[in-house]
Amino acid sequence: MKKYPNMDDEHIQASEPVATYAAPTVFNPTQQHLLMMFSFMRSDDQLMELKKVLADYYFQQVEKGMAELEAQGLWGKKECEETASEHLRTPYVY
Repeated sequence: MKKYPNMDDEHIQASEPVATYAAPTVFNPTQQHLLMMFSFMRSDDQLMELKKVLADYYFQQVEKGMAELEAQGLWGKKECEETASEHLRTPYVY
């Protein structure tokens, strides 16, 4: 019997289980703490509140970083306008 019956014969089939190559996930202390805190979430409202707290935290970090760039003279109105007019979409070639 084929090891993976849903695969066509021309596909290479692994001779070892995928788990052989999977490394265990190691969470850093921040991830561990967040996972523990998530276990206390009992409603969608609590989840939304936590998402807002995290978004606000990262917004403050970005604001602080931008203020530092401005203080160092590395960011200003000119750079902001250039970034606003920059085309960042992936060009698709057919």
